[in-house]
Amino acid sequence: MARSRSRYWLSLVSLSFGGCAIWLLVYIRYVFYEQMIATLGCTNAQLGALNTFGSMAGLFLPVFSGMIADRFNTKYIIILSLLANSCCSFVFAAFTTYPVAMVVWPCLTLSTGLGYWGALIKTINSLGKPEEAGRSFSIYYAIYGVLAALINVVEIWAGTKYGFGAAVLVIGSMTTLAAIMDIFFLENPKKRVKTQEEIEAAKAGNRDTIKFKDLRFVLAWPGTYILGLGGFFAYMLYANVSYFNPFLVDIIGIPEQYSSMLSVIRTYFLMLVCPVGGILADKVFHSTAKALRVLGIVSAIILACVFLFKPGANVLLAAVYSLLPSLVIMPLYSINNSIIRELHIHPMVLASTVAIGGYFSTPVDMCSPLVFGYWLDKYGDGGYTYIFLTLIGCAIGLIVTTTLAIDHNKKCLAGKRKMVIKE
Repeated sequence: MARSRSRYWLSLVSLSFGGCAIWLLVYIRYVFYEQMIATLGCTNAQLGALNTFGSMAGLFLPVFSGMIADRFNTKYIIILSLLANSCCSFVFAAFTTYPVAMVVWPCLTLSTGLGYWGALIKTINSLGKPEEAGRSFSIYYAIYGVLAALINVVEIWAGTKYGFGAAVLVIGSMTTLAAIMDIFFLENPKKRVKTQEEIEAAKAGNRDTIKFKDLRFVLAWPGTYILGLGGFFAYMLYANVSYFNPFLVDIIGIPEQYSSMLSVIRTYFLMLVCPVGGILADKVFHSTAKALRVLGIVSAIILACVFLFKPGANVLLAAVYSLLPSLVIMPLYSINNSIIRELHIHPMVLASTVAIGGYFSTPVDMCSPLVFGYWLDKYGDGGYTYIFLTLIGCAIGLIVTTTLAIDHNKKCLAGKRKMVIKE
């Protein structure tokens, strides 16, 4: 028992380490924006285009990503993805030119898009008992936040002292180290104890290898759309809580350096409260959907109260209040994927369902920055009204989606719904 618990924690640490390191190069421009422009000799538009090219390269990957994660060994997929990501970092560090970056960024998308996300979610979900899923996901994100902050410190130090290429080398070294940790700490999924769903599927004589035609059952299952919609609303809240940073500067009048400090606290250090989400899901409500619904209600109320802060408001009060949404949204986002235990997805197509559900979140990164930026450009400070109304709408959308999830779970437990994979 002691050995299994130690493996549980070591696995979570290694997965969190890899999970934060593998995205660092993709979004390095947020840390080294001016340095990248100077090093690559590109314009602002060209720099932004790197992520556009990367997103386009991965537009059709989720379906294949899920099937790969369902069909092959998830441990090996995670390790190979990290090593492929490391290769991209080392190549870019050696040749820091814009033409090379144009090749590296789509390759980064391939390294994270060909099975990694589905394999990661599937692995975290299987680390502990089914009733511990919320705890596993929330702890993953708490460790993720701490490690991401520490890696960023090392990355910034190296980039400041030795140049942009050194920062890229740090990232490549971190993903390589994460891969080595996974080799030793992750359990081979072929050797782990089967879940009750897997045992029942085996007794029923169902095969355990996914085929492309099985995707029709994923698309016909209500849980797929509940997972996708819930993921979209949760990610919209998580990704766009960052707009409190310019809101504090433009509306409240907080100096930029102090707003940036609050942004770091909001983005990384408040991930330490993620385990609260796991406690709510596993111990208090014994249901991720019910915990998400309550957190969605609280998020909507807190975001609505933002409209009470006008120009000239107390700076300290506004600064402290700007942290409150993250205190709720971080636990909310951290347990979102653990709702899969209540959606009764066939274990053979679990990663494929996660991947297809992930399509719903695509507009968050591709569209919301453009729309929100347009509102701020056109309406000035009035644009924040539209932004926060949108986030309140997302919180309400999450409340509705989780209510549907609760109803879906009841029907499945009553035998009224069952995901059956037929030949």
